[in-house]
Amino acid sequence: PMAFLSLMMLVLITALQEAAGVVCPVPRGQTALRLKAGQTLEIQTNALLTTSTKLCINGDPAGVSINNAPGTTLTLTGAENVWTVVFPTTFHGLRLANFTFTSGTCVSDFEIRIFISPQTSGDTAKLAVNACSNDELPFTLPPNTLANNAPRAYVLLVGGDCPTGTAAVSTSDPCREISGYCPDLPTPANAQTVNGACTNDAGAQLLNRACTVSCNFGYTISGDAVRTCTAGGSTRGTGVWSGTAPSCSVISGYCAATSPVANAAIGCPLKSIQQTCHISCNAGYGKTGTAQQCVAGDATSGVWSGTQQTCIGCAAGKSGDGSTACTTCAAGKYSTGAANSACTSCGTGKTSPAGSTADTACVCDKGYETSACTPCAAGKYKDQTGPGTCVTCPSGGSSSQGANDVSQCGCPAGTTGTATSCTACAAGKYKNVGGSAPCTLCPSGKYQAATGMTSCDGCFSNDANAGSAEGLQSASGCGCNAGYTSSSGTCVGCATGKYKSAVSTAPCTDCPTSTYAATTGQSACTSCPTGKATSSTGHSSDTGCQCGPAYGTTACSPCPAGKYKNSFGTNDCADCPNGKYSSAQSTDCTVCVAGKFAGTGQASCTDCAVGTYAASSSTYTCTNCASGKHSASTGMSSCTDCGAGRYSTGSGMVCTDCPAGMSQANTGANSCGGGATRPPLAPPPPP
Repeated sequence: PMAFLSLMMLVLITALQEAAGVVCPVPRGQTALRLKAGQTLEIQTNALLTTSTKLCINGDPAGVSINNAPGTTLTLTGAENVWTVVFPTTFHGLRLANFTFTSGTCVSDFEIRIFISPQTSGDTAKLAVNACSNDELPFTLPPNTLANNAPRAYVLLVGGDCPTGTAAVSTSDPCREISGYCPDLPTPANAQTVNGACTNDAGAQLLNRACTVSCNFGYTISGDAVRTCTAGGSTRGTGVWSGTAPSCSVISGYCAATSPVANAAIGCPLKSIQQTCHISCNAGYGKTGTAQQCVAGDATSGVWSGTQQTCIGCAAGKSGDGSTACTTCAAGKYSTGAANSACTSCGTGKTSPAGSTADTACVCDKGYETSACTPCAAGKYKDQTGPGTCVTCPSGGSSSQGANDVSQCGCPAGTTGTATSCTACAAGKYKNVGGSAPCTLCPSGKYQAATGMTSCDGCFSNDANAGSAEGLQSASGCGCNAGYTSSSGTCVGCATGKYKSAVSTAPCTDCPTSTYAATTGQSACTSCPTGKATSSTGHSSDTGCQCGPAYGTTACSPCPAGKYKNSFGTNDCADCPNGKYSSAQSTDCTVCVAGKFAGTGQASCTDCAVGTYAASSSTYTCTNCASGKHSASTGMSSCTDCGAGRYSTGSGMVCTDCPAGMSQANTGANSCGGGATRPPLAPPPPP
């Protein structure tokens, strides 16, 4: 109390000093304010101060009245004073002088609110009230924990009983951080905050900040979606949210989300009409009931049909993954307890009845013996479950390891059938393993004359080149593959210049003319290049291929039409002689028939002209018809006598009618007689 009275007296004295003209001396002690360059300081008061109140910056003894910028005149309006300073340099001192109210009375719970932005950790601020004294009010900013270094607000409480016109600094609670002008706004059910300015942890409930919420899909909002923090709270440091609190209700045509289902991983969110609600139970639980459907209800929302599905634990002997009802454990598996997500396997060689509830239900499966449940050895079987032993296959039959039925016991090697009825493999066949599989035909190059055999015999010592029909029953059918022939009990490759095209015991054959075989073991000979041929058989290289008949010169070009070549070698093609012709690539020339002729090197024969003929073949020229004869068309092999009343006077001439007053009774005449009446003209000869 004594310290408090001393402080009030000091304030009063300071006020009187300032009234007497002592405004703002250079501050003593610590610098009152520490801010970084570019930061903004905003000071708000909740009551009007007189115009004589000064904001002293850096201890300016004259004091500065400011309003939104240093050096301007302080204007007192409304219920509060707001001063904003943007500091251009690093360190400043800040004090309030001539600290009096317009009412001239002491104001209880007087507040000085400070806003600093942007704020970083380590920023400090100290404010001295009635700064002509050496007293300062410590005011250090705590580390900033807000996102994006948002502005933070702090308040200095000033007030209490004090002389008129002065204000006493509270010593009991000199400084506290404003928790927010407006209280937190809870997010309505089925909604979400849009801008994150609704709770204090965002540092955003300062005056004029807005809180916006949005309803989830399928819901509509009632009340105000956007509410602003406004001044007007009954207690300083608090404000009032504008508007009315919003709420979200289901839109018409939708069913609200169903109540949570015990042991369900997923329930049913908001659904529209006709949609179905399928819950998803946790692993180890099975669904019961029928899926609900959203159906039309009243005018504002839909309703769920039927009864909501539930999830029940899968009991011993069952399991479930939550998507369907619990299912019974399959044979060879079991489950114990409740809420089983999976059944446990009995293990290799063991089985159990379906729906088993303990591992004691697991026993040895068929094909496994004794309490250890080991598989039956080869040649044994076991066709019962339980701890019994395996039984030897009948008739010396064989089986694979783990046989579980007598039918799996096969016959011994060399036989086929079942263990109770085995038959020996026939001649030409073999079987080298036990079992019920059929016997196999001996492959090509092998034979088997006996029955009940496990292998086949090779035809020759060199089996790789031996050949025969499959299933051969006697060595007499053995032969050698194509390209090989038998010699001294083995198959050897055909020599060069020879070939063999099929499996047989026959010898190799010489390559035919115009072919060769350069390597041994050939199944076919290689043809000489186009235009080349050999004059003999059995050639072993292409060097024996020469230009063949119908091909001439060293290039082995085909003979053109009118030429021919009937020998081997590089000699050129020769012209066809008189009376003969040839087409291209000919080995000989063809004789022209009677009525045609050809000179040397001709590709075809030419018809004799009218009035000429060729009586024989192989002629190179045609003969004129004699006087009294003619040929009326081309290509004639003989001439025809002129008819009666006609004549021809020279060779190669046509027959002419006798002149008027002359006649010729004979045929083949070379003239006409006089005085006689010419007989009627005979019709012309046929063409």
